[in-house]
Amino acid sequence: MNKTLSLLLATMFLLVACGPKITPPDIGKVWHEKEGPWEGTWTRRGDTNVFDAVWKNPEGEEIRDEVTFESVSDHEIVLFRKGTQGRYHGNLSDDGLKIDNGKADWFASTDSWSATIEK
Repeated sequence: MNKTLSLLLATMFLLVACGPKITPPDIGKVWHEKEGPWEGTWTRRGDTNVFDAVWKNPEGEEIRDEVTFESVSDHEIVLFRKGTQGRYHGNLSDDGLKIDNGKADWFASTDSWSATIEK
């Protein structure tokens, strides 16, 4: 292999291995979420994309589950809820502190969710 080709291959390898890194958005540490009569607190596990979620209804019943941040694009945020095997979709505010008009795969068409985010 000639020297130019070796240099070109080495450069291509470095660009792929060390290319631009995509920084995930600041998804905060604690989310205060509401869906119907249920009020939830989602607490992030360290710097991961996983939240430990706890919901309570007015009668004091409690549900626990795991919610994983998947993506945000054009203010649409997507999260996966382990127990329902479904996704939350919502509109992230410009300041990244609120989610409104949320829907979930298991919701009725008139149901919605919202959240405020502590950074």
